[in-house]
Amino acid sequence: NAMHLLKEGSMNVSEVSDHVGFASTSYFIKCFREDYGYPPGEVGKRTHEAVEQEPEEEVKSPFRLKTLLAAAVILVLMITSFILFRPKVNGASDLEKSIAVLPFKNDSADSSNVYLVNGLMESTLNNLQKIGDLRVVSRTSSEKYRSSPKSIPEIAEELNVSYFVEGSGQKNGNRILLNIQLIEAATDKQLWASQYERDTKDIFQLQQEIASTIANEIKAIITPAEREQITKIPTSNLVAYDNYMKGRNLLIMGNTEKLLSSVTYFKKAIELDQNFSKAYSSLAISYFYLDLFQSQRLYAEDIKHNADKAMSLDPESPESLMAKALYYQYIGNYNKEVEYLENALKLVPNDVEIINMLSDLYANYMPNTNKYLEYALRGIQLNSEGQDSLTTSYLY
Repeated sequence: NAMHLLKEGSMNVSEVSDHVGFASTSYFIKCFREDYGYPPGEVGKRTHEAVEQEPEEEVKSPFRLKTLLAAAVILVLMITSFILFRPKVNGASDLEKSIAVLPFKNDSADSSNVYLVNGLMESTLNNLQKIGDLRVVSRTSSEKYRSSPKSIPEIAEELNVSYFVEGSGQKNGNRILLNIQLIEAATDKQLWASQYERDTKDIFQLQQEIASTIANEIKAIITPAEREQITKIPTSNLVAYDNYMKGRNLLIMGNTEKLLSSVTYFKKAIELDQNFSKAYSSLAISYFYLDLFQSQRLYAEDIKHNADKAMSLDPESPESLMAKALYYQYIGNYNKEVEYLENALKLVPNDVEIINMLSDLYANYMPNTNKYLEYALRGIQLNSEGQDSLTTSYLY
């Protein structure tokens, strides 16, 4: 139907997409290209070229007629075979395994619990980012929709994803109440939803269960190595973990005042659990950003000490590797930085921060066009922030 309408030429691609029942123009273009081998925007051009190239007189060769008939029979058989024998799949399998985690909402009247809800959102995102069979867009890409009036299909078209995770939660005493749902982006159809009420001591099991269920619903494969990363328990001290989540919430916000406050929380977490690797790595990262772009640097030893401590406690943690990479960036040893970043990316293949750091290194510090393009193009797939023309031009 779309091909017929496009050949008529009375509608543009967006209008045709809507007319034939696609909620997303970009998804329509993707499907059309897969069926015909070229985008819908080229239909008019190709039709015009076909008319211009048509011979004035029909060639009445018997050999040609037999060849055309044979080709037609083969084509019919191929189409019939495809229709009869193609594998039957669920709707979820037809879609690209791309997903965005929208900002979770705090259902509690107590605004001080925002850090916990944000922490549950970040843990959900981080666990999904560890699954190589998924494409998971960055937190910064999703964050701008925290209070957006846009519909799910509209956001899906902007982020170019097939699925969304939405959530809301609250904490009452030692109980966590969390509502999670998985949505098919183009149709705004709920595919799965669950309400969890757990004790705070079960928070790690809850985080693991959510990621595994979402991956299972969209038929994403989790390798044994990825599952090992997802099921890793960062600390047995829940008060330490609570301080860590408060620190992470401030670290992500990023200004100097909040970075200094995050340092306080990470130090408190370490006091409560001296084997808490993630607290050490996050502390090193906070110090790195406090010194970034400063004429007088103050935290070289703090970055090195905490990055080394994180590595000694958990050398297979992407956070530990990231902290160590930032230390090498701090002292200008870019070869070592690349080594640690690439090892971290193996553990969390959807981490856009690591990918962008690698593209920046290969663009500006260790020029390598092929490597730069490899990481820059991966970064663009995961981060939709560069929407203005200047940033987009720079990225390309």
